[in-house]
Amino acid sequence: MASWHAEAAGYKIRHVPTTLPDLLKNQEVIRYEYQEYDAKLPTVRIEQAEQGLAYNRRHETDMEACCSIQAVEQFARGEGVWAGLPAASRVAQLRSMGKLLDELYPTFRWFLFDGLQRFSVPLTIFGPLRAAIYIGNKYFVFNSSEHIRVLTEHFDDLIRSAVVQPPDVIDLLAGLVKEVGASGAGTRAAKADGGR
Repeated sequence: MASWHAEAAGYKIRHVPTTLPDLLKNQEVIRYEYQEYDAKLPTVRIEQAEQGLAYNRRHETDMEACCSIQAVEQFARGEGVWAGLPAASRVAQLRSMGKLLDELYPTFRWFLFDGLQRFSVPLTIFGPLRAAIYIGNKYFVFNSSEHIRVLTEHFDDLIRSAVVQPPDVIDLLAGLVKEVGASGAGTRAAKADGGR
């Protein structure tokens, strides 16, 4: 992935993450997310996230990310795969993402679409050079201009249908921080363990 990013320097990178954009995740969240995988994978993912962040701090970078608003809300509320991650850790991650988004904008722009209206597999489009669909522990890579064009059109459709634009994502994250703090959302797992 790092070499693909390097080759695409100067082109727009379009990215749909598996959960949240890796370059915005802190080490605790990455370690939690990959704790059941191969023991080396969390370290690899942390290095990739750091490389992605360094890449996006370069002035010539132009990157757009897009995922569902529900993915962000589920993380904040500790739902699904995030049920075991403490509320305090999720709040710290939401705050960190807000700061990074403020720092990186406008060279990194994160759009949120409604998952009830749109769907996308995880993918990254490296300008006109290649597109990679993530299928688990492997990438399905496309190099033909026709495939790249079709996937770019798909991504652009997600952007057009976004219900939260990049400048507003920071406010959404701040609102979720307040919600999690006020409701104690995501403490169900801790209460369940304590009640056994």
